[in-house]
Amino acid sequence: GFNHTCVSTPGGGDARCVGRGDTFELGDDIDPNLFSETPVVAVGTTGLEELFDGWNTCGIGTGGAVLCWGYNATAALGRGFESARELPGLVDAPGVSFVRGAAGAGHTCGVDNAGILYCWGEGSSGQIGDGSTTRHSRPTRVTAVPVDPSATVAAGEVHTCATSGGQLFCWGDNTFGQLGRASSGADAVPAVTPGVIADEVCAGEGYTCVRSGGAVRCFGLNDRGQLGRGVISPMASSPEPVLGLRDASAISCGKHHACALRTTGGVACWGEGVDGQLGDGRGVTSAVPVAVVAP
Repeated sequence: GFNHTCVSTPGGGDARCVGRGDTFELGDDIDPNLFSETPVVAVGTTGLEELFDGWNTCGIGTGGAVLCWGYNATAALGRGFESARELPGLVDAPGVSFVRGAAGAGHTCGVDNAGILYCWGEGSSGQIGDGSTTRHSRPTRVTAVPVDPSATVAAGEVHTCATSGGQLFCWGDNTFGQLGRASSGADAVPAVTPGVIADEVCAGEGYTCVRSGGAVRCFGLNDRGQLGRGVISPMASSPEPVLGLRDASAISCGKHHACALRTTGGVACWGEGVDGQLGDGRGVTSAVPVAVVAP
């Protein structure tokens, strides 16, 4: 998450969270819990499997139900109302069985077991994907993205991207070219990013990365080298390869840095590194992938 981390425990145990908790990001009932340096149990989260978090945290439970908690001032918890903070509770999506999801800065998205995409929360930049620029307090079906059971979704700060049928669809804010298209402003309706084949997508603050096979391509904001193309520049709307990375098996985007799991079992990261987030022991920013030093 933005200032917290959550994990699901083996065997259907509770979710546990650590870090900042002043808007119930940790899911515990300590009011207020400004932060915790040791993991605490998120109440009522037994049986959650896949977790995903941004400003808020969500998890998928038995039968595809989704529980969310934390920041809800933009209705990103999908319960039909807005509030400053909330403990874990069900997303209001009767009859929908989710299998994957993603959380951004003020909105959340999920893919159901049929491959239909839904988003909810802040929509002022068109990031909900239903053609509007309004806030939605309950899951809303995304238009113009073909149904695909293998679809994946990524929620950036104020934009969203999804893979479907090997194509990449993006919508929302495009100030920095993070939709992979030359147009500026916001697009409230998903459209194909031309020339991009995508198996997986991740999104951060104003940038996007996609993986096709072992190759990774990134586009959008590049003021901290988060596009991994060897230079630091204001932005780039054209998808270009991350330098020297041809064996990625999975990718993940943080706010201003990204990482890839390699088929060799190692991890490479690039982008902002002044807080040690690249894991290479140097604490500096890098515009090219560097190897994480694992114990």
